[in-house]
Amino acid sequence: EYFSASPTLQFRDLDVLAAGQVTNDISKSFDDYWASASSYPLRVLNHQTFDPKDLDAMRDELNGLPIRGTVVIGEGERDEAPMLFIGEQLGQGEGPEVDIAVDPL
Repeated sequence: EYFSASPTLQFRDLDVLAAGQVTNDISKSFDDYWASASSYPLRVLNHQTFDPKDLDAMRDELNGLPIRGTVVIGEGERDEAPMLFIGEQLGQGEGPEVDIAVDPL
């Protein structure tokens, strides 16, 4: 669905899982981009709705992992985002510390 979505739209997306110091660099890069004049909120273009059950299933799956995860790139601040929010703690609370970057729906 992403590729050649229409005759005038070409979409490319690359998902990457990063851990450690590089997540700070990536987070800063995201912040710089989204604060620039070249960007605008996704809600301006995306009028899709999502099923909250899908979000619950994703959250349950992440909470089932043996990690101490923190969302560092999320859908926004708590109470501003219906999805995974920046600072949200995920995982079973044991195992490696993991920074989680979320690609918005």
